[in-house]
Amino acid sequence: MGDSMQALRQELAKHSRPSAHMEDSMQAFKQGLANTYKTEEFADFTIICGPHTFRVHKVIICLHSEYFRSACRSNRFREGEKGELVLRTAQSEDDEDGACDDPEAVKHMTHFFYHLDYDAVPTEADVTNVPDSPSQVFAEPPRQLAAGHPFSNRRGRVITPHPQTTKPVIKRDGTMAMHAKVFAAAVKYQIPALQAIAASKFTAAIRTNWDHDDFAEAAHTVYTTTPDEVRGLRDEVANTLAQHGGLLDKAEVEAVVCAIDGLAYQLLKRKVQGSTINPRQVMQCGRCGISFRGEGCPNCSPPRQW
Repeated sequence: MGDSMQALRQELAKHSRPSAHMEDSMQAFKQGLANTYKTEEFADFTIICGPHTFRVHKVIICLHSEYFRSACRSNRFREGEKGELVLRTAQSEDDEDGACDDPEAVKHMTHFFYHLDYDAVPTEADVTNVPDSPSQVFAEPPRQLAAGHPFSNRRGRVITPHPQTTKPVIKRDGTMAMHAKVFAAAVKYQIPALQAIAASKFTAAIRTNWDHDDFAEAAHTVYTTTPDEVRGLRDEVANTLAQHGGLLDKAEVEAVVCAIDGLAYQLLKRKVQGSTINPRQVMQCGRCGISFRGEGCPNCSPPRQW
């Protein structure tokens, strides 16, 4: 009986794993989809947002979005009859209208339709050039080693510094604000898959680079471009502020917290909840390592003054 069950499990596992042929077919399909986006062949709908014009395919965007499915119906909306949708953009950086779309976020959205992912490229301020090797940092003119030098192989030899080559690296990920804008576009245009991906990218960025200058803009975007009931990114921002109180010392972060209704109260509530210790909860002292219940280690805490 045991051998039969094992054989059955192996057979099921064999059929549940994608074959190499299936993987090749999927890769070919994804490549064809990406090429369609690049060539715009058979495009039958246009999305315009700020300086960007995207020639897309109704059948593809409608598979992703219920919003575009409705907009593309020629018998219901003027956009569907005309085959063109013009998205409203902010007139200036100070425009606070949450109904406006960010052109770069829309660009990432249309890219997602055909690639099932998007890449938010860090700004120039987040990229720096670093040496290929330490020899660039401690570079010195070529010099002749003495014949008796232990590294000279008993012959005089010229040491030449490493070539002056550098390559750009990302020193901080300042893309969390863009992920928030893509998330807002996904919510607005009803694209669940993009919403999940943008939320995942935002979470990864904010947890790693919470002290980046981009944080204030990201927090403002999260709280002003999505409905109150969409909690995912809001909770990430609130948790980050609660965990890293030093962020509130930054003037731009303080301005955002003061400008958003309810955020200061939410932070206070989290602070109170976080400071409340369950008397039955088992704690471990970080100094002596013993376990205890209550508010202080009986070995290390100073005696209370009654």
